Amino acid sequence: MAALATAGTACAGGFTEDRALTKARYLKVEPVKAPAIGDEAKAFRFTIQDVKNKDLRLYEYLTVLRSGSTTLSFRADVLDTKDFGGVPQEVVTAQWEKFRAATGSGA
Repeated sequence: MAALATAGTACAGGFTEDRALTKARYLKVEPVKAPAIGDEAKAFRFTIQDVKNKDLRLYEYLTVLRSGSTTLSFRADVLDTKDFGGVPQEVVTAQWEKFRAATGSGA
């Protein structure tokens, strides 16, 4: 989780991702409110330049939870220019509950 936080800070000004047919330009990485679940949680919002129309911005979100030595990650993106606000809390909570039930984790 410390490495994730460091990477989030190091990438705050953006980076380029090599994809199969093109390069994607991530313009900004910023921390957002993480859910209060597990031993530790981090969440980030990515602002991405559309590969076909350089004036359009797209958004992706990443949420990572840690319970002991296990991490659960959730990524959400929509092919739209509206900022949809993040990984839906109900998805994170439902998956967390399934994880707790499967592992007997009380965290």
